[in-house]
Amino acid sequence: GRPPRALGAPARLGPPWEPAARRIRARGDPLGRKDLRVTGRDLMEAGIPRGPKLGEVLDRLVERVVEDPSLNTREALLTIAREML
Repeated sequence: GRPPRALGAPARLGPPWEPAARRIRARGDPLGRKDLRVTGRDLMEAGIPRGPKLGEVLDRLVERVVEDPSLNTREALLTIAREML
């Protein structure tokens, strides 16, 4: 097994970004593509071509909603995506 922790030694901490990620998740803010209010299919129906361009647009949308979670609406994201073309 694992040796016991020395008295007074700090507990093992996770990555330095972990507390921030926990706070973001607790608020329900988006952190990845699966958190977006649009899908790749929605974007293709809006005229974004399938392939690498679709992935680029999804990644840029994630960046935008991480910066401003209020943008994570279907309407706002479709508008932003169309402006990227």
